Amino acid sequence: MFHSWPSGPPSPHARSAPHIAAWWPPLLLLILPILLFRQGLGSGTPPFGGDVIVLNYPLLMLIKNQLAHGLLPLWNNFAGGGYPLVPFSGLVAYPPLWPLQVLDARDAITVLDMAHFAIAGLGAYMLASVTGAGRVGRTVGAMAFMLSGFMIGHLYAGHLLELGVIAWMPWVFFAVHHLLERPGFRAALWLGLAAGLQVLANGLGFLVLTLYPVIALLLIGIIAKVRNHGLPALRLPVFAALGGLIAVGLSAVIVLPFVQSLNWSIRAGGLDFNGASKISLLPAALLMAFSPDAVGTGPKDSYWLDQFSQGYGYWHEFALYVGLLPLLAVAAACLYCRRAPQVRFYAWLALLGLIMALGKYTPVYGLLFHLPGLSLVRVPARWLLVCTLSVAVLAGAGVDWLLAQRNGARALWRALRMPLLGSLLLIVVLLVGLQLEYMQGGHLDLQPKLLDTVLPAGGRLLLFGGFLALLLSCNADRLIRPQVTAVLLLAITLLDLWSADARSTVFMDPLAFYRASTVSSLLQPDAATYRVLTINDRGMPYRQGMVNGNVYDAEDFAPVTLLPYWTVTHPDSLIKIKGRSMYSNADARDLISCYDQRYATLLGIGEVTMGSPSVNDHLCRNAKGTPHLVLRTAVVTERWVLPNGSSWNPTWFQSIAYVYRNTAALPRAFLVPVGNATTKPSSSAQLQTVLQPAFDSAHHLVYDPRGSRAPLGLGFLQDAWARVLRPTTRDFPAGLKTGQAQVISDTGNSVQVAVNASAPSYLVLDDSYYPGWQVWIDGKPATINRADYVLRAVPVPAGRHRLIFVYAPLSYLAGLATTVGTAVLVAAGLAWPRLRRRRRQGRAAVPLSEPSVSSPGTVPDSSEPVGSAAS
Repeated sequence: MFHSWPSGPPSPHARSAPHIAAWWPPLLLLILPILLFRQGLGSGTPPFGGDVIVLNYPLLMLIKNQLAHGLLPLWNNFAGGGYPLVPFSGLVAYPPLWPLQVLDARDAITVLDMAHFAIAGLGAYMLASVTGAGRVGRTVGAMAFMLSGFMIGHLYAGHLLELGVIAWMPWVFFAVHHLLERPGFRAALWLGLAAGLQVLANGLGFLVLTLYPVIALLLIGIIAKVRNHGLPALRLPVFAALGGLIAVGLSAVIVLPFVQSLNWSIRAGGLDFNGASKISLLPAALLMAFSPDAVGTGPKDSYWLDQFSQGYGYWHEFALYVGLLPLLAVAAACLYCRRAPQVRFYAWLALLGLIMALGKYTPVYGLLFHLPGLSLVRVPARWLLVCTLSVAVLAGAGVDWLLAQRNGARALWRALRMPLLGSLLLIVVLLVGLQLEYMQGGHLDLQPKLLDTVLPAGGRLLLFGGFLALLLSCNADRLIRPQVTAVLLLAITLLDLWSADARSTVFMDPLAFYRASTVSSLLQPDAATYRVLTINDRGMPYRQGMVNGNVYDAEDFAPVTLLPYWTVTHPDSLIKIKGRSMYSNADARDLISCYDQRYATLLGIGEVTMGSPSVNDHLCRNAKGTPHLVLRTAVVTERWVLPNGSSWNPTWFQSIAYVYRNTAALPRAFLVPVGNATTKPSSSAQLQTVLQPAFDSAHHLVYDPRGSRAPLGLGFLQDAWARVLRPTTRDFPAGLKTGQAQVISDTGNSVQVAVNASAPSYLVLDDSYYPGWQVWIDGKPATINRADYVLRAVPVPAGRHRLIFVYAPLSYLAGLATTVGTAVLVAAGLAWPRLRRRRRQGRAAVPLSEPSVSSPGTVPDSSEPVGSAAS
């Protein structure tokens, strides 16, 4: 660390100067996100991201609309046959998202991104202090994390909620260090609060990247404490476990419904190694550590490494640029600051994170993949997050060491020549490897992409590397003061990161992708049309019902789509699912890309659009039955593609959409006579039956006689919860004919159906079956049965009846109550010591009674408290 130079007599404000100086790094880290996202503030154009357009914006619109109508966002009936909004239903408990109540959803996205980047920067600044680094080094490390290629890349991908998990990650590590240094109840509360907020941020796929490093840090810390302090240090595991319980309790509103949904999700069994290792960090992508656009970028549509990875070389997953100064500082810290606290731990953590990110390209990942939870990580390259966080911590100590070098430029070169020469050798090896792979295809010329991207990137490397070398040399030769060097290093780092990563941030209005088009105006649901399906088409953005609330989309989306629905709509993968050979459920996330009359009939898909007039061009390989499609019209419509194969940038174009009506589609609600219903308790038997071409789902029914029940005998509680959520009864429709059923209200969480049955029948609701749904017939509770593998059925007597379906998952009620209760306890536990301290100070400062007037020489009673300055 460097020391300030004397500059004359101390000023009258010298005592307050250190206090003021301590605030400039946090202020800088708060200002940078505002500058980064200023264009999106109040403009309705949040930072662009692929998942923002196709998932997060419609999701936030659904949540906002539900809350505006006094409903909890529990169920999405607009897509995928209907599915529980797990884990997104827990977002109501995530404080950074509360502005959604008063802001437009697009502006809320900008504010949420801004908050996450600020939280990430401040957390990295605090975490970097564990090495004893000064303010300048910690600020450099915080900027390297906040403006890293990892953060900006996932911003570009639209990983809105995952950015929240990333942002809270350094706070969790800092809380663990605090617990190891000062074990106690209060430290456990802080750990539970940080970890709970990270889970509430909702990017569950990123949590493993925090869990294992934190466990390693705790184990190493506990072992060291036991060696130094003996058995009393064993209380550390108790407080760590308490922190974990608090985190689970604080995030129970997500955890409990998520645990319930695990067996129903298409990712229920985790991922196999083939699927979990596809998006591994390409070794050639290491070039981006030295220059961010060495192999192109996604926003510029110039990224070209994808051609070496069979379509799985995503730029936003491989962007690992952290800045030249932080990279150099890490090398210095690893070489010369090994005795500093925690340096060795984060050095090893950075190396392990890089090895794990390489995934299938190293044997290590194949061995560690079998550890619990790692099969849920779909992208090994995301272990770069662990590496990036370690860089932020190590950079602080390294920058302090660089500032302290005042023995000349030659001495500095001798100290750093090995990592610099090693980096140069790595660059050469990677470039030669790319050229050799290009020549294996029969080419004898120079890889053209090397000239297009690598050479310009090399110029950028020389430019910033030259400035950095000149500045550090001048500092080493004592040509400039350390304070000036520190300011210039901060400026160069900011300019480097801003020009490298921040310029990749683009802004776009997601509402433009959901505006009405010619084809979408033809697909409004009516009495004969329930769901619509666009096959290999973007004439209508899928899941747009989550935005405008009037289109029920048949498209699915992993991992929230229920496994029974996905199984039916992807018949080509059915055999692979049962055998699990050659099948990867990591790929179970695609849109419905082919047509099969069996699922189209069963799921009430009344309208279908295709990009060509031939239905046979879009039939599934194992399709059974004759398509009941009648061409309605062919219209010219505006479409968009995201991604288009080579870029995640949206592409607009116009083409012809062919709109078909499926005349065999089941209506939303219909009646099946009791005599036509067959008992089949086995779900696999139901599946085999409904996939038979001869099965007439409009007039026959297979069902499980076992109704949906609440766990642990808590049916009374679930019933009470459902009564709270039950909507106002709607009027019975006039003119409902005998033998008909009609949906009269649909709020998402509830559906009301009017029935006029001529005989005892089953009312079939063409929505996904899932635990937690309750039903009343004319105000009396009834039983919901699983029918036709994916649907719901309720037995009804003859006559006119009103059925009210309500989604009231007991897991959400228990989770919400636990989250609220834990939040209250955490707030009280953190506030109590301060309140008690103030109370003691107040008692010490104010006498309990007024002193009596006594004559001179009277000695006061010693039993009365006497205030004093010391007390």
